[in-house]
Amino acid sequence: MDKRLKTCDTSVLNLINNSTSRTVNFNQLDDSCLVRILTHLPIREKVEAEKVCKRWKNISMTKIWQNNTHLDLTNGSIMLKTEFNGQPPTLTDLQRVIIRCGKFLKSIKFGKFYNSAVLNIIRCNCPHLLSLELDLSSYLPNDFVDVFSRMKNLEVLKIFSTFDNSAFKFFSGLGSSIRDIYLDARNDSGKVPSFQNFNSLRSLTMNGFYIDMKTVGDISQMKNLKNLSLRYCTIKENVQMRQIFFLKYLEKLDFFNMKPEYEGGLTVDDSLLSEIVYNLKNLKYLNVSGCDSITVNGVNLLIKLKKLEVLSIATLGLYSVKKKLRFGPFHQLKVLNCMGIYEISDLIIIPIIIDSPKLEKLIVSGTKTSVYLLERANQIKKKSTINVVLNIWTGDSIIQAYRESKVSKSKYLVVHSLI
Repeated sequence: MDKRLKTCDTSVLNLINNSTSRTVNFNQLDDSCLVRILTHLPIREKVEAEKVCKRWKNISMTKIWQNNTHLDLTNGSIMLKTEFNGQPPTLTDLQRVIIRCGKFLKSIKFGKFYNSAVLNIIRCNCPHLLSLELDLSSYLPNDFVDVFSRMKNLEVLKIFSTFDNSAFKFFSGLGSSIRDIYLDARNDSGKVPSFQNFNSLRSLTMNGFYIDMKTVGDISQMKNLKNLSLRYCTIKENVQMRQIFFLKYLEKLDFFNMKPEYEGGLTVDDSLLSEIVYNLKNLKYLNVSGCDSITVNGVNLLIKLKKLEVLSIATLGLYSVKKKLRFGPFHQLKVLNCMGIYEISDLIIIPIIIDSPKLEKLIVSGTKTSVYLLERANQIKKKSTINVVLNIWTGDSIIQAYRESKVSKSKYLVVHSLI
């Protein structure tokens, strides 16, 4: 134990033992002991402690905030409950807190209790911030002025909900330390910011944007990119995606429900999937669910992705092509989602369970699979020497039939109904 802490403990005990009343005079403690006690108060009470006396005010304002390195003011957060009695601080109270602990803060999460005016508080008070997450009730571009340029160490920026696209011009203030950008556009225009100077980025998420050639060009320059998510994005006319598929370090690619801007435009189809398979050999995660231009021909190519751990191909329109589906094996696979593909049958999925000993999650609701799949999965798990629990999501009637069967059930197989 630290000698100062041990001395403080002894000092407090002596004070209590020598007291002739039930109350203890904290003014008899030296500053180091008082600091230790006040440091462990909830944040709201730390601010209140300043009202006790001048000595407490001096100590509370300057010496008890070093351990407050994270601030999570999102709905339902544990910190909101334990540090603020479940009540989000007003903007004025929040300013008091951040003025005191801002220089120690490494990460901040703001929820819909606040609007972008909260950025005016952190602009000058949080120079060492590494992660900033905003899910605000509203955004005004002027509140972004000179915010990011002051955060020289910022590594992670996440912005949720609708925000004015004109705020993107202030992204140029982000420094070379930025590694992860997450943007969720829930508006009509979906205008994309310029990513021209983000070549050190490791992870980029842009959900609900319009993808044009400039965006594709910017992304193609991110040579260290490992994770790319373009969920719900719209591909603008005459855009070619091929440049993206030369990012040799890419491990995660999410094209969930990507669509062309106009009918007949570029979409995620067999040709695009072929580019992915032949160029992105390090892919561990691939999501092309909802990309209904992909056929059996495209899915049959996926076997070439030897490192694949997570694969989601839900609701693909495989019924439109009558070629036989040759799916797998995937020896590293942990998660497979093929919900809503009627072409998927027991005979296709059972070999995947056999050849994928690491498989943990399998979603086959809305497919042609039957109770036979669960029975065979149960047999496979009982014989397996690898103790990995397999969770399977399927239809209620199939689950009921399986549970009514008299065979003993493996503890390494759990079945779920997809709600």
